[in-house]
Amino acid sequence: MKNKSSNDIDQNIKQLENIQKVAAPEDLYQKIREKIDNNKMISWQWVKLAAAVFVGCLFLDGYVILSLDYNTDGIVSESTSLIPLETNQLYYE
Repeated sequence: MKNKSSNDIDQNIKQLENIQKVAAPEDLYQKIREKIDNNKMISWQWVKLAAAVFVGCLFLDGYVILSLDYNTDGIVSESTSLIPLETNQLYYE
């Protein structure tokens, strides 16, 4: 005895066997290729903007690195350090 799901599968298979085949037009591939070629994924304006932002970040990084004040030992001095040192002045007054 077949259950309901196997009957549904058999019915679906019978429906698929009765599908009529349709011939594709001769120029279908060419039409698809033309649509793909005409559709630009990314405009040049966005590419130029991304390049400008990248170059700007490089210059900013170089400026920050060059503007740090190094001691003779190669250690960044306290006056220009990016993270201020905590002091305990409240405790030793």
